[in-house]
Amino acid sequence: PTCARRGSALLSSQLGFPLSASVPFFYIRFHKPNSSKLTEWFLVDDFATVMPELNRKYWDPVPDWVFESKTLRALAAGAALIFRGMDIREVAPGPSSLLEVFDPTIECKHNYTYTIWAGVDFVILLPDGRVLDKRLFLLELLKAYADAA
Repeated sequence: PTCARRGSALLSSQLGFPLSASVPFFYIRFHKPNSSKLTEWFLVDDFATVMPELNRKYWDPVPDWVFESKTLRALAAGAALIFRGMDIREVAPGPSSLLEVFDPTIECKHNYTYTIWAGVDFVILLPDGRVLDKRLFLLELLKAYADAA
C-alpha cells in the first residue's frame, strides 16, 4: 500500500514506535530458515551511536568502526541466514537499506518491494520485557505511519 512508504524498520521514533535511539539496548534473534529454531540472542547496546552512520545511501563514507559494532554484527548475522557467504555490503546496496521495510526505488519498480528483511524473521526483546516479532513489528510500524498521515 502507498501508506507503507520507505520506512525505517529499526528507527521509527518519529512514528512513535517503541524501538528508537532512546532505547538504551535491546536483544534480537532470528529464525533459522526451514526450521522452528532461533539463533542465539544478539545484544545491541550501541544502536544510538551506529544509527546515524547507517542512515547513509552509500557504504563508502561509513567509518570502519561501524562494521565492528554490535548493531551491524547482529544485522549481518540475520542477513547471512538468507544470503549465506555474502558480505553485508554485497547484500545491501547501501547501509540505509538495512533499516528499510519497503523500498520504492526504481530498482524495485516503485512497488514497495520488501527489502532484504522479507526473508528474515526476527524477535526483539526490549529492556522493559516487551517482545516484538517481525509480523507485529511491521504491523505496528504501518499503524503508526497511517496514524501520522
